[in-house]
Amino acid sequence: MVEPVLPPDHPITDIFIVSEKSYSESGYQVIEKTTDESDADLWKDSFFSKTKRYFCFTRKLPTPDGSNTMVLKDLAIIKENDVIPMNYTALNQTKDTSEQCLKKKKVVVQYENRFTSGSAICEVYLTKNSKQKVAESSCKGEINGLTLSVRYGTGPKIQQKVTQQLSTPPEPQPKPVPAPRTNLPSTTHLTTVKRSGTMRAIQLHNQPLDGVTFDINSAFKALLNTNTNFTVPNLNCLTSEQIEEKYKYDFQTEKIAEKRLIQS
Repeated sequence: MVEPVLPPDHPITDIFIVSEKSYSESGYQVIEKTTDESDADLWKDSFFSKTKRYFCFTRKLPTPDGSNTMVLKDLAIIKENDVIPMNYTALNQTKDTSEQCLKKKKVVVQYENRFTSGSAICEVYLTKNSKQKVAESSCKGEINGLTLSVRYGTGPKIQQKVTQQLSTPPEPQPKPVPAPRTNLPSTTHLTTVKRSGTMRAIQLHNQPLDGVTFDINSAFKALLNTNTNFTVPNLNCLTSEQIEEKYKYDFQTEKIAEKRLIQS
């Protein structure tokens, strides 16, 4: 299934570098052009160079199973031999070919849970002419003649239902404790209960079935006094495996409906 490409008001949830602008993955976008319509190649060093590098990112929504809950909190450019800052991860290899991403520099990224993050990166820009600054953006540095800048935002609110599913699971409710049995007084009252118009039984309050005489229904007694053959039907008892197979239900319809509700 082709995943929808979300608008730029949603935070970026994943970003990496690829070697081809033709890279294709459902829900992902390759930054092919700079803001001033130049090639957004991060490696370009000569006209005849065959080495290419491009940013690729996505803005996927969280899913009911808890995936895609992280957003791109920050991004920075450091020198190749610099120490990677705490809580950041370096983009070292291309996603499609596992080659070195950049030369002399590294891009480091930081992710955070969208439900605890105040703001996150919603857009990434590359500009060849450093004088053409993108409005409401923050400059992050330069990569091979291209200025990298980003725009922060909080993004639209995720539905409360999804938030509850992806948060800490609710604590199990304690089972109700049965009320303690009260001792009956020493003098137990007796009640006469009328059964089938003719049968009477003495019933104790603390043990309702004590003294009740069970008898065959008069309609069936008539059958026993005749020559009519009467066969008790056999009960078809199923094993636990047969019950599981007969009443098996995978809830696929409900899962699809729930997923559509989240994405709407």
